[in-house]
Amino acid sequence: MIIWLNGVDEARVSYRLAQLSESVSNTHDMDRLDANATLNELWHCLCTDSIFFKPKVVLIKNPWWLFGSLQDKDWNQLSETWGAFPAHNQLWVVSTKKVDMRLKGPANLKKKSQYEEFTAFEEWDVAKARQWVLATLDSQLGLPILTEAKQVLADYVGTNVGAVYPIMDTLKGLGVSAGIGISEILLVLGPKAGSLHALTTAIKQRHHANICANIQDLMRNGEDVIKLVAAVGSTVELLLFVVSHPADSHDIIGKKLGRHPYFIKQTMQDVGNRYAVSELVSMMIDLHHLDMAIKSGRIRVQDAPTRLIILLTNPKSAIDHLASQC
Repeated sequence: MIIWLNGVDEARVSYRLAQLSESVSNTHDMDRLDANATLNELWHCLCTDSIFFKPKVVLIKNPWWLFGSLQDKDWNQLSETWGAFPAHNQLWVVSTKKVDMRLKGPANLKKKSQYEEFTAFEEWDVAKARQWVLATLDSQLGLPILTEAKQVLADYVGTNVGAVYPIMDTLKGLGVSAGIGISEILLVLGPKAGSLHALTTAIKQRHHANICANIQDLMRNGEDVIKLVAAVGSTVELLLFVVSHPADSHDIIGKKLGRHPYFIKQTMQDVGNRYAVSELVSMMIDLHHLDMAIKSGRIRVQDAPTRLIILLTNPKSAIDHLASQC
């Protein structure tokens, strides 16, 4: 059997590799080959048995033959190796660099292997990343966790979804059996997550003082301002959908957004009539402009938090006054 774990999201690849390794730890020996190992070395390692007469797993990471055009003799030897090694042995191929699937080696390996892909989420794929995190918590945590706690964790992780694995391991070590709530999540994640959760709530409730305070707390705790803008954008996008569908129930909105109905119900209660659709549309546009300005250098990183506060609070007073207060 050949297993191929392919993807640039190294955290998810590493976690999956650890799962597979644990599953064969008592039944197979593990041989590791260098990425530059020759095809003769690969053949010899796969086709010879362990000295302890146990089946073996041969693991090779980022092998050279995945990343370039193969000469005919190399391809023939590689193809013969894939088909010749004993059935009780396994070949595990791990690639964390970009692979051109049009090449002969990768294209044929995908056909012959149990293929798993781990594509990184782009920074604008916040909604997809959230759905992935929530689904992973449901399928792999193995502990009851409250809906609002999952939402806090998803907000914290953002598009860096691989970060959820060590967090899950820590949660399992807490020994909580009655159900993991927000307090347990914040205990594990620390003050940054608490401030992010509080900021999300403050935006929903349009509480200007809390918005200002929590953005300050996040920056003091080392939050990346671009990630913060993306997280705020995700929240505002949610509010825009909720406010622009006043006739829909929380069940309907939850189904459309892939969010838990209880979370949507809480969001609707927090928002109430505090925002108009036009205001939220303007916020989304301004957040996009702020994001572009930070990335292009038109706005200094140290000035961005104040700009974000101004954008969210939309003060009627002078901007200089708000900046002096925050």
